[in-house]
Amino acid sequence: MRNLLRIGLLAGALVLLASLSVYLWGAPRILEFSPADGSQGLPAGAQVKIAFSQPLDSQAVEARLSFDPPMPGTFTWEGSQMVFTPEQPWPAGETIRVRLQAGAPARSFPRLGLRQEGEWSFTIRWPQILYLYPASGPANLYLYDPVSDRSTPLTGFKQGVLDFAVSADGQSVYLSARHEAEGSAIYRLDWADVQPGLDDPGLGPPDGESLPFVLDCPEAVCSELALEPSGRYLAYERSALPGSAGTQAPQVWVFPLQSTGGDPPFLAHEADHQTLSPAWSSQGMLAVYDSDESAYLFIEPRGGVKARFPNQTGQQGTWRPDGEAFLAPEITYLGGNISPELSGLEPLADSHLMLYLLGSGETENLTPGEGVEDAAPAYSPDGKFLAFARKYLSIPNWTPGRQLWIAQALSREARQVTDAPVYNHFDFAWNPTSDKLAYVRFDQSALSKPLEIWLLDLTTNQSTSLIQDGYKPRWMP
Repeated sequence: MRNLLRIGLLAGALVLLASLSVYLWGAPRILEFSPADGSQGLPAGAQVKIAFSQPLDSQAVEARLSFDPPMPGTFTWEGSQMVFTPEQPWPAGETIRVRLQAGAPARSFPRLGLRQEGEWSFTIRWPQILYLYPASGPANLYLYDPVSDRSTPLTGFKQGVLDFAVSADGQSVYLSARHEAEGSAIYRLDWADVQPGLDDPGLGPPDGESLPFVLDCPEAVCSELALEPSGRYLAYERSALPGSAGTQAPQVWVFPLQSTGGDPPFLAHEADHQTLSPAWSSQGMLAVYDSDESAYLFIEPRGGVKARFPNQTGQQGTWRPDGEAFLAPEITYLGGNISPELSGLEPLADSHLMLYLLGSGETENLTPGEGVEDAAPAYSPDGKFLAFARKYLSIPNWTPGRQLWIAQALSREARQVTDAPVYNHFDFAWNPTSDKLAYVRFDQSALSKPLEIWLLDLTTNQSTSLIQDGYKPRWMP
């Protein structure tokens, strides 16, 4: 009897140990989280990732995850890994604190709960400006830090960088550069690889031999890069070099970046058409200008043309942030002269900003009145402001250069920002929070003077000169 009791106690102990073992080792655990605790200088679009030892109840995990300061966003799951994408940029310079409460159960039996809590933090960098320098010779990619007022070279191509595009999350830059031989190529510069060089300038900027290779353009120039916001496609203009095979007229091509099968680039439109100025909407629609049709085309990759709007200028336009409309300059002919002094010069033409509404197929003229030349539009990321360049055509108000204007997107109320008559202002680039605007200006009266990059602070309405002989400013969020 006593032996039976001992056996029973031993069996019970074994069952208890087995149950405890299942609980301790079978319960889900956090394996890794990203960004790592204490990470510094992260881009404003940084994703938060948590890898678990097994798949968990997604809704339970999402309900237990919190951020300080709070941030709305979207969740995706890749097996047992959760990915959080912020709905808007993380606040610049802020330390983000993340907390995951315990208790989320496993997805499958036994549905044991997550026993550990997760707490960590990371710090967001201040937005910085990428630009090309010098304009007077083979250019390379530079990074300007407004906080330290310091510029750092990011590339060292002997033949120069042609163009570049920044990813929406600020994690990488795609750039095209000339070959030592004939042609060009497209490369990728990852922010994770940039930071060591910034900390130790002695490492030197990378060139094509050390950067990840994306696409070769033999005997051709590939430029005007445009990166689709989700990172699925890279659009670019390709022009064959004189004497080589292929058309010398520019054509827009699209390269699938996330293809598992290594799909090659494909033409955005007809093979016998000249296409220019690729630009992606927030919804993944591609706008190109077709010189043969004298129209802007709006294309879904692999899906063909979904809309077209006649346009005579072909000047570069801008998508409204909601992706439902596209704004571009267009020639409008006047019914009469804008000045009595020009009575013998008919017909006269303005350049107005035309809003193309994709849903309804309608066109709206955003330029009031006559006698002006509006160009180079750029919507702010929050959709509240519109920057553009304006030049008056009437003799009393005419100037050699276009001035920077900013309009309220809803009310259309506009104000002139710059008053430098001999300077042309263009290449407007908004920062992620829509309170600063980088731009380029050029002295129309002295063509030997270098281009200049300036920065406008909308909170103070003050403009500051940043870079001499630099051009094409773009924000690294």
